[in-house]
Amino acid sequence: MSAFLDPLRLEQTGWKDGRPVFMTIGPLRYQSDILGATILIPTYSVSDLASVPRVPILWLATGGRGLRSAVGHDFPYQWGFWFLEGGQRLYVRKDVVDAVFHESLLADPLSGANRIRGLGDVGRRQVESER
Repeated sequence: MSAFLDPLRLEQTGWKDGRPVFMTIGPLRYQSDILGATILIPTYSVSDLASVPRVPILWLATGGRGLRSAVGHDFPYQWGFWFLEGGQRLYVRKDVVDAVFHESLLADPLSGANRIRGLGDVGRRQVESER
């Protein structure tokens, strides 16, 4: 079952284009059913918490509360890969990153996205159809 395994610990480090910029002050692990693996966002990763795909209904419904998902989404967009829990790099396409972002929003009880019925398997179907 997909789930975040750690709380999100952030510290604001500055501003960019009128938006706050944050740095993780602890690791963030996410167990993904889509990937069949646990990804690790390392300490000292930078995120603006805003460069996520703006699926309007999903973003409005969650009220921008998917902060753990945003950090998990920003890392591979910056670097082109996720770290796996064992330290290996998993290089991923952006469509896979977006599908895992969607999955993580639905898996995270803090995001509120799991209240939206009918959106639960959208990202998974897209990725699985391409395998």
